[in-house]
Amino acid sequence: LDIGDAAFAEGVARELAEALLEDPSLGDDVEIEDVAYVARVFGKNSFSFEGEDGRSNEVIFRTISRASHSCAPNATIREGPSRSESLLIAVRDMRPGDPVNIFYLADQCLLKSTASRRAAIQEEWR
Repeated sequence: LDIGDAAFAEGVARELAEALLEDPSLGDDVEIEDVAYVARVFGKNSFSFEGEDGRSNEVIFRTISRASHSCAPNATIREGPSRSESLLIAVRDMRPGDPVNIFYLADQCLLKSTASRRAAIQEEWR
């Protein structure tokens, strides 16, 4: 799993430190660096889905979150039978041991130029 960038971790650590100043009991057995690390992993590997209440929900899937990005993906993510499920679907043949690659943006972005896709990826993950 990708661990995200250092600036994000610094922001998480700063917010946690401020929260601990307001309520020191929150810090019982909590290491700020550990929480920042988990937040970095979550932030870079989660997927956003609209919940039944209309709010955005960030989810980490055991398998899907391990897929790597590619502009020539061999798999895609589709809605599952319920809001709490998603499906990882192969779009071309793969052999055991092949990496599973998905496109991190909406599928229609695959039709855009390489420069446009790069700019969209950089905008999404800066």
